[in-house]
Amino acid sequence: LQRASNITLKNMNFVSANSSNDGTPSVTDNSNANGAIHAANVTGLALDKLIFTGTIVHNAINLYKVTTFSLANSTITDPGSGTGTLPSVEGGIHAIDLGGTCSITNTTIASPSSRCVLITQLANSTPLTLNISGSTFKDSFDGGVQGNDNLEINCNNSTVSTLNITNCNFLR
Repeated sequence: LQRASNITLKNMNFVSANSSNDGTPSVTDNSNANGAIHAANVTGLALDKLIFTGTIVHNAINLYKVTTFSLANSTITDPGSGTGTLPSVEGGIHAIDLGGTCSITNTTIASPSSRCVLITQLANSTPLTLNISGSTFKDSFDGGVQGNDNLEINCNNSTVSTLNITNCNFLR
């Protein structure tokens, strides 16, 4: 999805949805990363009741300059291959410069090759309010060793972000 608005995906299964390990994503540029869902320069992306399983190279959900994003009632299991140029950015959700009101609700992200969720704010022009509730983030890995970040948010260059987390589980 590129340069789109008001997109809704609901009641979908993504089984081995992306298996190509080309592209070289980094912490500051995921525009060429692979994702079962890849959204760039999108306003209004609602994902509900999605299931991601099987081979998921790089990320299940890859977001680049997305405003007003929501993920609800979904499951992401075993995302990221951990074998790319920078495996530490592979996992459930990798987002750069989110804006507006975004949310992750009643969702489980488990056993990523690196992080369950990685968000990096570099120069978002729209301040971010991220609401996370009723979700579970578990069993993150780092180079095959359990214990990387289940949720990592980096705010750089005076970006404005508000994070609200309620009733969530962060396990192992």
